[in-house]
Amino acid sequence: MNRITNYIKQQFSKDQLFYTIIFLISVVFVTTNRCIVGFNSILWIADIGTICGVLNIVNTAKHNVYGLIFNAISSAFIVATAILQHVWLNATVTLFVNIPFLIVGIIKWKQHERQHQEEKNLK
Repeated sequence: MNRITNYIKQQFSKDQLFYTIIFLISVVFVTTNRCIVGFNSILWIADIGTICGVLNIVNTAKHNVYGLIFNAISSAFIVATAILQHVWLNATVTLFVNIPFLIVGIIKWKQHERQHQEEKNLK
């Protein structure tokens, strides 16, 4: 829990103001669109995927591994939306190509991070 609160504090600090503004603008646009279209639509799943996609962009811009994690979550919501809309090719490609590559990317990022940390400790 402490790790999550530290992450949230870091995200909304003064030096991260640009990223916070971009995220809040995106959330406002998604929420406004949902209010106009209506909340009874199943596309709220796509809205959650969109918000995770914005978090992916923000964290990738900051060279943070959380970008890949949010991209994987966003991709899972894209798969769900594609299945609900019967867009089978998009769901198949995302499920069997994009998500496995993201998982491998997260693993490799963490291995590289661990190796880099060990090198720092040796110095």
